[in-house]
Amino acid sequence: MVELGHRYRVEDLVPHRGPMCLLDSIDDYGEDWLRARVTPRPGDRFAVAEGVPAWVGIEYMAQAASAFGGIEQVQRGERPSIGLLIGARYYRCMQDTFPFGTPLVVLVKIAMRDAEDFAAYDCRLTSDGRDVAECTLKAYRPRDLAALLVDGARG
Repeated sequence: MVELGHRYRVEDLVPHRGPMCLLDSIDDYGEDWLRARVTPRPGDRFAVAEGVPAWVGIEYMAQAASAFGGIEQVQRGERPSIGLLIGARYYRCMQDTFPFGTPLVVLVKIAMRDAEDFAAYDCRLTSDGRDVAECTLKAYRPRDLAALLVDGARG
């Protein structure tokens, strides 16, 4: 159960660092949802001349989902760990790029999660109050990533 009312910075919740930490802020969260914000800028990691390509929206959503899981971990006294994006169902974006300087609100809501931390998140990006992208992300946050990678390498 998530304790409400705390303020968090993105870097407190998401293991990404430097140019791969794409979110600007965590605006709010609830028992099963989180709202974050990002404003695309010309110097961003995936920026092109026209803005940030629409496909980066999936990563905005994935990092917001990771931030939600990070809140749960931080509140248990743990460090936020890496989550694995397993896939996206029906990513639909209503534009080709996200223009520079235009804030995006990233909303993620848990649609399903099991005891092993496999989860599905219903996600939306909005700009100026209108939906600009949506999808359902599937993710997994392993309890022991190192063991998973070693076991996976053994086949």
